Amino acid sequence: MQIIKLNGKKLRVSASDERCLLILKESNFASKKSEFVEGRYARYRNTILPRDRKNLADLGISELSARTNGYDFLSPENYARITGTQSTRVRKFFETNPRCRSGIFGNPRRINAILSKLGADA
Repeated sequence: MQIIKLNGKKLRVSASDERCLLILKESNFASKKSEFVEGRYARYRNTILPRDRKNLADLGISELSARTNGYDFLSPENYARITGTQSTRVRKFFETNPRCRSGIFGNPRRINAILSKLGADA
């Protein structure tokens, strides 16, 4: 567990949180949930994503679902209507992965800042 100071606030970053950030950075800040599962056998698999929404937000990680408000596919128009903004990263992710139900997305500026403070730039 490392404690870094970011924007005047202390942030606790565990080893699994650091691995999450590195996975997101390697996958251009958009990835499937299955990328964050560790373990060899089905019985011993665990997710390395933080379970608390506040910890996710502090790390700059968000989870978006393709089935938001009953839509089978999150089209750019529906995404813009639901969230008020249209992210090309989210749109491209769901276009290239049409069967994916949810995706993990990262804030590039926040993730890069945290990784540079940790000294774990890949």
